[in-house]
Amino acid sequence: MNKDSGELKEYQPLLKDFKEPPQQIKVPSKSLLLAVWAAGIGGTFQYGYNISIINAPTKAVQNFINQTWTERYNTEISTQVLTLLWSTIVSIFTLGGLVGASVGGTLAIRFGRKGTLLFNNTFALLAAFFMGLSYPASSFELLIVGRFLTGVNAGIAICVQPLYIGEIAPRALRGAMAMGTSIFITGGILTGQVIGLNELLGKEAYWPILLSTICIPAIMQLLTLPWFPESPRYLLIDRGDDVACRKALMWFHGPDKYHGEKEDMETERISALGIKPKKPWELFTDTSLRWQLLTLFMIHTFQQLNGINAIYFYADYVFNQAGIPANKIPYATVGTGACECITALTCGLLIESLGRRALIIGGYTLMSVCCVCFTITLTFQESSPWVPYLSMVCVFAFILSFGLGPGGVTNILTTELFTQTDRAAAYMIGGSINWMAFFFIGMIFPFIVNGLKQYCFLVFLVICCLVATYIFFVVPETKNKTFLEIQNEFHSKKKLVAANGQHKTPEFTKLNPMQKVPVLDDNGFVLTESDAILKYLATTYNVPDHWYPKLPEKRARVDEYAAWHHVIFPMMGQLKNDAKFEKALRDLDGTLDMLENMFLKRQAFLCGDDISLADLLAVCEIMQPMCSGRDILKDRPKLLSWRSRVQSALSDSFDEAHSVVYQIKQKLSAKL
Repeated sequence: MNKDSGELKEYQPLLKDFKEPPQQIKVPSKSLLLAVWAAGIGGTFQYGYNISIINAPTKAVQNFINQTWTERYNTEISTQVLTLLWSTIVSIFTLGGLVGASVGGTLAIRFGRKGTLLFNNTFALLAAFFMGLSYPASSFELLIVGRFLTGVNAGIAICVQPLYIGEIAPRALRGAMAMGTSIFITGGILTGQVIGLNELLGKEAYWPILLSTICIPAIMQLLTLPWFPESPRYLLIDRGDDVACRKALMWFHGPDKYHGEKEDMETERISALGIKPKKPWELFTDTSLRWQLLTLFMIHTFQQLNGINAIYFYADYVFNQAGIPANKIPYATVGTGACECITALTCGLLIESLGRRALIIGGYTLMSVCCVCFTITLTFQESSPWVPYLSMVCVFAFILSFGLGPGGVTNILTTELFTQTDRAAAYMIGGSINWMAFFFIGMIFPFIVNGLKQYCFLVFLVICCLVATYIFFVVPETKNKTFLEIQNEFHSKKKLVAANGQHKTPEFTKLNPMQKVPVLDDNGFVLTESDAILKYLATTYNVPDHWYPKLPEKRARVDEYAAWHHVIFPMMGQLKNDAKFEKALRDLDGTLDMLENMFLKRQAFLCGDDISLADLLAVCEIMQPMCSGRDILKDRPKLLSWRSRVQSALSDSFDEAHSVVYQIKQKLSAKL
């Protein structure tokens, strides 16, 4: 806490007729864009790149396995064993991804977002070494090890890179900047498809070089990312390093534009006081996060199960039916990768204007329509020469819809639905769900296609409709909101009834026969009285410990003040007679003396060095006389400083809670 000559920091003017909002950053700085590139090239780019490059050398690697087996055992490998080994090489990637996602959040907390991304390149370099060495060493086992390590690298990257980008991005550009995750994934897929063409590294003799090229993005990140700062939000909230946070913000946003972001971080830091970063299993025991966790499960599971894999499976068949020669189909496949990459870029341009909800709901809705159309065109594929071209349109339309919706928005929502202490654990859960769903669809997809043929898209139709409906009814819009505001949106079902005339209605009287506010209705549990409501919320939901401490001695101090509160404060709001009101103001002087000399004698807040429920109760009473144009703290610098600290701790919530007081004061000033 700042001190000047032994006194607490000077009081800053509390009331302003017009409050200018902090300047919001509308255009990302060059430093910010370069940081996103440095994080992405060795991050989710590797995920997309490793998914696609394994397709080109399929025949070459299978020939290598057959040749190695023959040299070892003097017999040709059976078809079943060859298929098993090839499937292991391909699918071990998902197992590595699951391992990486399971540890990524923990590494991000311990070593930082940037530190984890740099360390993660170790896995990519080792994987490139093992896969490149597999051919001269005549060991297909090294391919399995290398693919597992690439999976670990991708799992950590897809967990930590969105954390880093989401935390360095300014609030007004968070969605567009976070689209870097999807842009780099699709860019990696497209790059892998292009590099795998015969004109480049797609020839059979080049497959060890092709699989070893994953070292290039890793080296590029190792050369570039160290020049950029750590996540400012991580530095401030997790490490408590205010100086490093300020330097990082100035680096990313410039010395004259970072203040608004710093205020948001300070608010979240104060809210997180006393709360340590959570482990994944701790999120499941927190009832206040159940809707966020359910949303996390829905969007990550169905991102893999929405039919995009089926579209790519049928793409070659559709292109062949449309008359594209077999040797030209890889170029058409590159077209699908380019389509997905372009839609990711387009989503980045639209997300801050249309919002997250519109894009993801619209994406799933359009995918539902495409599922119906694709089922029809595949059913009548050979009935007319123009039907295959309609199928091609459906392929590209589905990819466009996926890129604009779930492909682009899912990772952004994971960042925005959780606050700093929960976010790393949430990414571990979301990443694990994603990889398990990836593995699950890889296992069951052949059976779905073989059993249902083109009608498998009716299953995906139901899934797309289900997710769109869930998001429409449950998930709030997160565009241009702070993380705390988004969290409060999910908690809005816990209704606090306001004094706008409702307290006289029969419905309200059933809740509180005394017809007084406030009243809390928490899913049928009704509670009255501010003191009781605040303590109930503090003990029932996940709030920082400083509000109502668990330590008996500290909690007793809050209870002590609450017991005094109703005795020492006159009922200012109920005095309509001017003479009685003036007498109450005189009596209030004794109360204010008690606050200064007893509760604020040697501490910043009423019950200690951290804000608590006691400060909320007191400041609301002290603000009420302002309705008559009086500031009862005008000649009390100690109480003025205390009120300023309370306002700083509550940020925008302070003015929102006292908006009615400000309005009445303004109307009274206008009349005078």
